[in-house]
Amino acid sequence: MGMTIAYACICHVGRVRKVNQDNYMCERMYRHNDRDTKVYPLTGEDTAKQCNVFGVFDGLGGEQRGEVSSFIAASRAAHTEWKGNLKNALYNFCIEANEDICRFAQEENLRSTGTTAAMLAFRGDNVYVCNLGDSRIFRITAEKIEQISKDHVAPCAHGRKPPLSQCLGIPKEEFVIEPYITKLRCKAGERFLICSDGVTDMLSEQEIHSLAVEKSVKKASRKILRQALANGGRDNTTLILLEVRRTRNRFLFF
Repeated sequence: MGMTIAYACICHVGRVRKVNQDNYMCERMYRHNDRDTKVYPLTGEDTAKQCNVFGVFDGLGGEQRGEVSSFIAASRAAHTEWKGNLKNALYNFCIEANEDICRFAQEENLRSTGTTAAMLAFRGDNVYVCNLGDSRIFRITAEKIEQISKDHVAPCAHGRKPPLSQCLGIPKEEFVIEPYITKLRCKAGERFLICSDGVTDMLSEQEIHSLAVEKSVKKASRKILRQALANGGRDNTTLILLEVRRTRNRFLFF
């Protein structure tokens, strides 16, 4: 018996913003800011024998060139060799992507720039969770939805969206980034959603759950996007919906 991961990935500018500052990494694919010709949702299915890594990166809208920061993170994730201890690999990715973004900011004389990161790495029966910022990751079954990422936000006045306390793009002399990383067991039939706040600011967890359990991840991902846009689409909307499937080995007898 083995595991396969079915996925559907969507990246949409939304109804209000003119620039899409979101990016993703899905099957080594990511969005090129100047020439995105992909047709969404991107769909496929992969075995989990080696390692399958998926991520969503939300460039910070209040910062300078957030779309470049998210691109830097997504492209580095796509070109990373995910081997060995995955907790260490995810941590090292965050450190190196952070350095890349800080170097870009220095070269461009930017006051600040950054991006969130929310990632899942599947290997065998295990899934590794890694995140910085407020892009969220959910585990979904027919019965419930559960957030398995950790929001990194600072206290703020009631009614206002809290600022991030962690992200990629923080100079090491100012602050030490501390990604949330954990390892979980995954089961056949479970679904996982990685998404930017263009989803979670527009939909409640109950709405997400009711849409995410659609028969196929492709149909479900489309429904989540449509509802987020119908509810206002005030931000860029990026999501990767994944389903863990059990596969049986086939043997030939002679």
